[in-house]
Amino acid sequence: MKRAMLLLAVLLLSGCGWTEPTATANPRAAAELQEGDHLAGLYTYSPFQPRIEVTLPDDRWTTFHLTPDFFDVARETADGPIAVMFLDPIAFLTSEEEEAQAATPREAIELLADHEGTTFSEARAVEIGGRSGLEVDADFAIDNTHVIRVSGGDIGFGPSSDVRLAVLGADAGLLVIGLVAPAGHMEEAEETTQAVRDSITIHWCAHTYEN
Repeated sequence: MKRAMLLLAVLLLSGCGWTEPTATANPRAAAELQEGDHLAGLYTYSPFQPRIEVTLPDDRWTTFHLTPDFFDVARETADGPIAVMFLDPIAFLTSEEEEAQAATPREAIELLADHEGTTFSEARAVEIGGRSGLEVDADFAIDNTHVIRVSGGDIGFGPSSDVRLAVLGADAGLLVIGLVAPAGHMEEAEETTQAVRDSITIHWCAHTYEN
């Protein structure tokens, strides 16, 4: 009885939910991502929070960026790289490249869209890694349109890429998951990355956000 009360107190203090482990839980330990090429398997990048795990289905995947608030897994194609990006933004950027904060996925998408030469699709509900948010397809007509700031610099896009951005509510700030492909190749990118995107697991204490 005392043990059960102690566990409940810990959960209440942390604000986290708890799920009874099941016999079907994956017992494998995730390998740590490094810059460069990877073998097939389950991976995580410990400095990034919330902790994310992805399964790479074969040995054709690589990582180009690896910082505490931005990492990716990518595949080279004949037309250029296709990448799944994970970002924990310091801030979203205004059209003057000033920092702005967003409390919800919708506020973030409004800031992302408010740049010259930028066209967004209608925001649609999305669920990734068991968490909900909003997703858009984005066209950037101007090279190096900077929209997100991370510790390594400003993240920008241009007309040479097709871009899809999902914004999910997190405990502290917002999580952005992007899919980037050479212009005209989003359909190929969807197919190429489907298994990776379906495998995403996000470990955090989630709050409920309105879309």
